[in-house]
Amino acid sequence: GCIMCLNDDPTKEVILDNIISALKTQVANDTMSLFNLKSGSLLSSLYLSLLKHWSSCHYQQWHKLIDLVWTLEKMVFGRNQVINRIQSTLLAAISVLLQYNRDVKITQQISNSLVGRLFPLVCLAIQQSSTLYCQQPTDITDRLEDQKKISSHNKKHTLPIIGVCLLDELVSGPVDTWLPLLRQHSILPLLITTLQSCIVKKQGLYYVEAVMNLLLNLSQIQQAAEAVSNCGLTQHTCITFTATYQKNTEGEINGHVTIKEQSEPVTWLSVYRQSLTLMASMLATLKHSFLTDALNFFGVHQDRITQCLSVVK
Repeated sequence: GCIMCLNDDPTKEVILDNIISALKTQVANDTMSLFNLKSGSLLSSLYLSLLKHWSSCHYQQWHKLIDLVWTLEKMVFGRNQVINRIQSTLLAAISVLLQYNRDVKITQQISNSLVGRLFPLVCLAIQQSSTLYCQQPTDITDRLEDQKKISSHNKKHTLPIIGVCLLDELVSGPVDTWLPLLRQHSILPLLITTLQSCIVKKQGLYYVEAVMNLLLNLSQIQQAAEAVSNCGLTQHTCITFTATYQKNTEGEINGHVTIKEQSEPVTWLSVYRQSLTLMASMLATLKHSFLTDALNFFGVHQDRITQCLSVVK
């Protein structure tokens, strides 16, 4: 009988609402005990797992978005210790709801004030990528410690990646709402710098893919594409992208041409294909103002592009 009850949407909604209420209670105190931290981590993970599986509850949970943002703010601001596990799961849950809003196109859009509250939270998550990929180790101990950190972050679901994916959802809304915030928080220079560093070091592949997807979406919007271009996209990445196919057997070209499948794993070669799509999209949006950058990109990658074209003749 209890199992049958879980097939009922009102019951599912009550369960999700109760989890949010319990999570808010755990983070309400300025000082969280070890019990509060563990409980918060378990509750946030449970909420995210159920939210993904109970898609029929997304509309009702959309109205709980403000509670999730409040809980995230309590976790991130005003604390000496921030638990990445709770932070990442809450950001992921918000991303799920924003994706639902975009796909279903429900009439109630996220408010400008809530977008303004979300942006600093997203930017803080993305800023961890700078610490992870852009700092130079000073000695052997630091190098070994960095390798441990990078190994644990070469996964699909880490805080910077979730932050980038959530930012990607936010920029699908009205441009006048998020573009000023994008400029205010100076997030584009950070994204491009960390993108360059990751490709050079061959680290953070899934982070690179997420950033490329975000830049591709921005490149289709006139004002956003101009902002990306002004941040030095071509200057930072034009030569860097050669590292995605040089000294790599994955990048070898032969007579056997395959079409990329949707389920194909992310590789550095697929990142290079994304770069071609990105430059084409930037040129289509900015036209003559991006022509010099496009020609520079073609000049650097001319040999590679010529080889690819000769194979498909």
